[in-house]
Amino acid sequence: MVEHGCLERSIYGSWAYPKHSKQLLRTTFNTSTAMAFKILVTGVTGGLGRSVLDTLLEHVPASSLAASSSNRSTAAILRNKGVEFRWVDYNVPESLQEAFKGVDKLFFVSTSEVNPEKRTKQHANVVEAAKAAGIKHVCPKYHSCYNVRRV
Repeated sequence: MVEHGCLERSIYGSWAYPKHSKQLLRTTFNTSTAMAFKILVTGVTGGLGRSVLDTLLEHVPASSLAASSSNRSTAAILRNKGVEFRWVDYNVPESLQEAFKGVDKLFFVSTSEVNPEKRTKQHANVVEAAKAAGIKHVCPKYHSCYNVRRV
């Protein structure tokens, strides 16, 4: 099933997706416990991934977060915020397997690939890597302007 959330305009004028990050928070973070967990947010160079990561940083210790992108130049910015950077390429299953190690919850932002066959393969790579890594909670968010098929 594909879920589309509500968009809200932030004070900075960019679109934010508070519903998604709050949904992930409700199922992840309990301040009364000292459980260690790791949330990985993909696509942090885009608007949705960046918005979710910024919202999570307001509520979760940076040490509990990791962020991924295919753009390696983002790494320094994230490290300055105390967030671990993990490089991924949805076309390279090995990069996903490496990035997903030790992750408990995954916020998966789909690619902007317009070719349906390539896009389906990329999403299948993410799903297979998440299953192999033992990730127990995946929160997928798909770009609604493309024809998304169930993986």
